[in-house]
Amino acid sequence: MIQVAKSERSARCRLAADRVLDEVAAIAFSDIRDIGFDENGKLIETNPGATRTVAAYAYSRRTRRSGTSIQYSIRLWDKIRALELLMRHYGLLDRPLTLETVLALLPPEVSSLLRQLLVEAANAPALSATPVP
Repeated sequence: MIQVAKSERSARCRLAADRVLDEVAAIAFSDIRDIGFDENGKLIETNPGATRTVAAYAYSRRTRRSGTSIQYSIRLWDKIRALELLMRHYGLLDRPLTLETVLALLPPEVSSLLRQLLVEAANAPALSATPVP
């Protein structure tokens, strides 16, 4: 019964878990270098969707005898909090941190290289603790 009500509410709001995760991921992986201002103080984005990660911004332009002064600031939503939410969603905070967990989080080529190096290290002859004469 509760699940049906949640589904109906999601349909009414056109809200899906994927959409929520997409927004959280956009904040988690946002890059301030993807956002700037045009000559009129309007936000512009070099990466589509980048401006949706902006929590607040300010722009002022003043003309004085000495020239034009432009001041601007951008504040993004909390990346650390967004990363934490994603980590919770994927269960990364609920399980113990093991070597396998770390390797699974790395890019495949890095993970593969580290696995190969670990196998080679495990198969290498053990070093003797006694000095060689």
